[in-house]
Amino acid sequence: MPCLTTPRAAAILTGTALLLAAAPSSAMAQDACVGAAAAPSGQTLDRAAGAVVCLVNAERTRHGLRALRADGDLRQAAGRHSRHMVRREFFSHVTPTGTDLSDRLRRSGYAHGRVGETLGWGTGTPSSPTRIVAAWIASPLHHRILLGSRVRDVGVGVAAGTPQATTGRRGATYTLDTGVRATARGSASSHPAYLSKELL
Repeated sequence: MPCLTTPRAAAILTGTALLLAAAPSSAMAQDACVGAAAAPSGQTLDRAAGAVVCLVNAERTRHGLRALRADGDLRQAAGRHSRHMVRREFFSHVTPTGTDLSDRLRRSGYAHGRVGETLGWGTGTPSSPTRIVAAWIASPLHHRILLGSRVRDVGVGVAAGTPQATTGRRGATYTLDTGVRATARGSASSHPAYLSKELL
């Protein structure tokens, strides 16, 4: 499917797709989050990842929820997945070799209970953190992951490039993982993963 400037959402949970016209989230949040409006480049990937966390936490605060803590293990898993999707040219929560979110988190050292993941990519302006997060917020299933009341941690990985061939426009691919670490009372896989993805 070619990359379009109008956001499209595909929810893994239901297998349905809906056409969205996502506008950027609050201008105040965008202004407060460094790098939020800029399309990422190879030199600004970390700043873009930080802007995504900032924008998501602004949305959570707006809904009376606690901010998510940045987690290095989640960030490592998310970053590897974004780079893998670009390198192998696929856009999915499951890799071509069958590795899924739980496998990736286990490899990164994140012993998890409840987890969620959202994916997104775009080219040009639609690849900015503001546009990616706005599209996720406009989709009910993505919003559910971003506003999960039982998760505490977040990790975002941004890779330069897209999982599909584009017409020479610079793009970026995003993975956002949320979770809560397993406790002594719960097993590491006792809760389902909530997955969704976004194409811009």
